[in-house]
Amino acid sequence: MCLYTITQLIDIPGYQVTEILSMRDDEIHVKIKLMADHRGRCSGCGEIHEGGYHSSKEMVAEGMRLGRWRLIMHIIKKRNWCEKVQKIRTEEIEWIKKGVRVTKALAREVNRLTAITTNEEAGWYLGMNDEKVYRIDKALLEELAEQRLKPTLASLNISVDEVAWKKHHRYLTNVVDVDEKVITWNEKGRKAEVLDKYYESLGEENCQKLETVALDGARTYISSTEKYAVNALIVLEVIPKPSEEQ
Repeated sequence: MCLYTITQLIDIPGYQVTEILSMRDDEIHVKIKLMADHRGRCSGCGEIHEGGYHSSKEMVAEGMRLGRWRLIMHIIKKRNWCEKVQKIRTEEIEWIKKGVRVTKALAREVNRLTAITTNEEAGWYLGMNDEKVYRIDKALLEELAEQRLKPTLASLNISVDEVAWKKHHRYLTNVVDVDEKVITWNEKGRKAEVLDKYYESLGEENCQKLETVALDGARTYISSTEKYAVNALIVLEVIPKPSEEQ
């Protein structure tokens, strides 16, 4: 199989297949390197370095299938000294989905399959276990959710509340647009610093436009709201005590 043809089929901009390491009944392993006339992007500062080469490391990731073969890529990544962060950083590969070691194209394919079938069935079709399918799909869904929630929707009337999302007192802070009746922002934790992030994402101008903020009475939420939403009326949720039996 021609190395150039494989490179064109798997769509890896700036990189090329340099060797076929092995071919089995259902897998093909290839070595991939940065093209000689290209420079990798630093994962520390995001810029392209011309010098500062330190060493190389191999990362194994999976790409879209080539016919009946699962494509396993052994990617040689350069490690360079970054002057900006004053650390050795590995080059960042734009076509790899972070955290799950698959190409972005394969991550999208997994997401399409899980939209119409179960993780287990999608995994069977792709030759993966359902745990890997779950992690890939979760990573892509989190990215899509982040894109839809940024920039933070500017609201006039909001409600802030905490919800338990795991055992052992782990909480999530939710911000709801009262008029639109949708969650516009959330973050792990329930400290003042957590709600501060919401107001900072709105910006000073939108914070000043807030008219009402409904809270459950938590001191952390009150202090954060008083600091940022200076013109808003704070509405405290009061839970009535059950009346005593006569």
